[in-house]
Amino acid sequence: MNYAHEGNDTASPPAKVAAPPVNYAGQNRAKQVRIKPVRLPSGRTVFRVTGTLQSRGRQQKRIFSTLEEARACVETWERVRAGDQSTLRARFTRLNESEIADAEVAVFLLRDSGLSLAEAARRCLTRPSTQTTAGAVPSKPLNQAVAEFLTYHADKKTSAAQTENYRIMLDALASTAGEKTPVAKITTAQIERILKSRHGRDGGPISKKTWNVYRGDLAAFFSWCAARPRTWLKKEEDPVEPIKRYTKREMPRPLPVRLEVDVCRDLMHWLEVNAPEWCCYFALALFAGVRPDMVDGELAKLAELVRKEGPGGYFINDVLHLPATVTKDRRHRQTNLPPNLQAWLAKYPPTPEALNPKSHFRCGKIRHQFQIGHDALRHTAISAFVSAGKGIEAAALEFGNSERIIRSNYLNRFTADQAATFYAVYPTTDAPRINDGTKRSSRRKNRRRKVHAAL
Repeated sequence: MNYAHEGNDTASPPAKVAAPPVNYAGQNRAKQVRIKPVRLPSGRTVFRVTGTLQSRGRQQKRIFSTLEEARACVETWERVRAGDQSTLRARFTRLNESEIADAEVAVFLLRDSGLSLAEAARRCLTRPSTQTTAGAVPSKPLNQAVAEFLTYHADKKTSAAQTENYRIMLDALASTAGEKTPVAKITTAQIERILKSRHGRDGGPISKKTWNVYRGDLAAFFSWCAARPRTWLKKEEDPVEPIKRYTKREMPRPLPVRLEVDVCRDLMHWLEVNAPEWCCYFALALFAGVRPDMVDGELAKLAELVRKEGPGGYFINDVLHLPATVTKDRRHRQTNLPPNLQAWLAKYPPTPEALNPKSHFRCGKIRHQFQIGHDALRHTAISAFVSAGKGIEAAALEFGNSERIIRSNYLNRFTADQAATFYAVYPTTDAPRINDGTKRSSRRKNRRRKVHAAL
């Protein structure tokens, strides 16, 4: 290309003109300061302030407990971000960035008080008790706190058994620490003394699982006392927290104890002859796995519903319907009644009295005679159901346990022949009569004595 002017043959190319500088300030501007409320797991709400104060600077973040303090921080940071040089001073200081930000917020809060930052700090140090206890709720005496705690769970519809467990442990706490002792004054040593003083059924020390249960009952009480709006003690002062809680690895769990098939047959035949009023109760617990606790168990709750509404809504088409208000896991459950259980219920109908005879002494004697452990009836029912080839998934639906629990505790506990024999236990009047020293045998002896005396 020829750059020569008119009349010239040659010419040098024009000098290059430098391009105007590009302003990248807009891309590196400090980000706007924002306030965001954050809800903590404890239920308390705090306010998080975030923003970038300088170009190409790091984002700053502060947490405040009140919205007023957060807004004061936002106003201070916005002045810095906007580059308001009339309000900024370059100073050498021993304070770090966080302390400088705190000082700026404090100055903002004191702007209408007429006090300097140093004078406000001096007044705060001369009156520490007023400042530290302002707005705090005083600790409550133990007896009053326990009464409110039990009332709270009664209103919450907590089960009667769990409420009774709370009451037992809190009575032990009151006898150890004193009823008038403030909740915040109870120590970890007192809690440990209570747990170590408990005894198992055999009179020895409690098991690790029972230790965890008792510890959990006390922990529930102190967590409730520390929660808002009560705050009768600080969460970091919870006396139960330092106490050891055993893990599952430290508590190897044995297989649940079940009954042998012969014991099941002898039990039901003995009941039919000697205690027919208990046949319905034991049949449902043994063949359907219904939890038999006479205070807060599923049979006790079912008995109350049958008393109010009749059995027609719960025994339908050979299926037992247990509503969520009855079951332990608060979920509706349907249990198919096996043919032998249908025969037992046909002969001994499920009336309220038959579902819950309400005689702890009599029930205890029967259990002791046949060596029936805790929940052994239910363990036997689930083991027989799975061994009969009805499947783990079906067992989880029928009995309200997870498949993992069914697989680990009840798989292959019976043979198929034993399960078939178990479901072949039908009612009969030909069972042998066993004399165990009950009132009926005593009355027979008395009648014989009167006959011999008359002769």
